[in-house]
Amino acid sequence: MREYLRKWYTYLPGKLPGNKGFDAVLVKYGPTGEIDDIVILESKFTSNGKASLSWLPQTKEHLGMWQMSKDWRDWNIVNLVASTNPSLRQTGLLLQTNYQKITPRINVLDVSGSSIVNDWNKITPPR
Repeated sequence: MREYLRKWYTYLPGKLPGNKGFDAVLVKYGPTGEIDDIVILESKFTSNGKASLSWLPQTKEHLGMWQMSKDWRDWNIVNLVASTNPSLRQTGLLLQTNYQKITPRINVLDVSGSSIVNDWNKITPPR
C-alpha cells in the first residue's frame, strides 16, 4: 500500500465490521479532481512464499464466492453503500459511480509485513 501512497493515491476506508470488506481502497485523482484510477487492495500474509485467496461459502447473505472475484467485490460495494457509517457509505458510492476504473490488486506480504518484491500479481484475482 505504501507504494500507492507514494504515487499520490488517497486512502479511503473500505473495511466493514467483522473483518469484512476491502483491506484498502486507494484513489488517484487527476489534476482537475477527476478520478484517474481506483485500486481495491487485498493483502495476504505468507511465511513460505505461497499465498492464496479465501473461498467464502454460501450464507444467507450470498452464494459462495472467491475473495476478490467480481461477485465478491460487488457484494462488498453494496454493503459499503448500505453502511450506517457515512465514510464507508461514501466510499461505496464512489466505487459504484466509478466502477469501470476499479483495478483489483493482491499484495503478498512476508511475516515482517513487507511486500514480497512488490509483486502485485503474485496471485491473479479471480474474474
